[in-house]
Amino acid sequence: MDLGIDGGWNLSTIPRGQERVQHVVPPKGTALSWTSSYGYVAFAAPSHGFPIDGAAGEALNEKGLSCGALALVPSRMTPPSDSKPNLHMSYLCTWAMEQFENVHQVRAALNQGVQLWGHGNSGKDYTHWVLRDALGLSLVVETPADGKLHLHDDPNDGTLGFGIMTNEPDFEYHLANGLHLAWKRGLVRQAVPVPGSWYPEDRWMRVLMVK
Repeated sequence: MDLGIDGGWNLSTIPRGQERVQHVVPPKGTALSWTSSYGYVAFAAPSHGFPIDGAAGEALNEKGLSCGALALVPSRMTPPSDSKPNLHMSYLCTWAMEQFENVHQVRAALNQGVQLWGHGNSGKDYTHWVLRDALGLSLVVETPADGKLHLHDDPNDGTLGFGIMTNEPDFEYHLANGLHLAWKRGLVRQAVPVPGSWYPEDRWMRVLMVK
């Protein structure tokens, strides 16, 4: 975790069989509840309210599925649903860790089973997530400024993804940036500068260049 707050972090182990009720109630529709099927280890900072109610911010479950929440500016979450059970954004990692074995299952549930929702205020919705499983597959979950849910497979194959996550801009920007670097390296004059700033896109490119 690289949030700009110090102290209050803890590493917890959470056993399977927990009854989960979200403490954030959507303004319409019903809130999703569940019983956990898998145990996991997780980072949280409840004294800072991250995430709310001690939900997991970074976690790895017993099946090898991991989840991480990172900042994405700007973001605007999708609204709650009248027809599907609603999952508040703060519980995404907790829900995924407790219910699923791999990213395919998470993708299917987000596509059809539940509605991921937030505040509808971009100032509170600045988050995107990356999930990785024991098979080496990755899923990036974003709701950028358009307010729509975007699910990106990141196979780390150098074509559809590079297996790298930082912050803004969104996944599609970083993917295009990585492909552009590959194009440059294929030219006769392939020397390219190493980005030197601490902005997220430069950190992303530095990781790619040393992989």
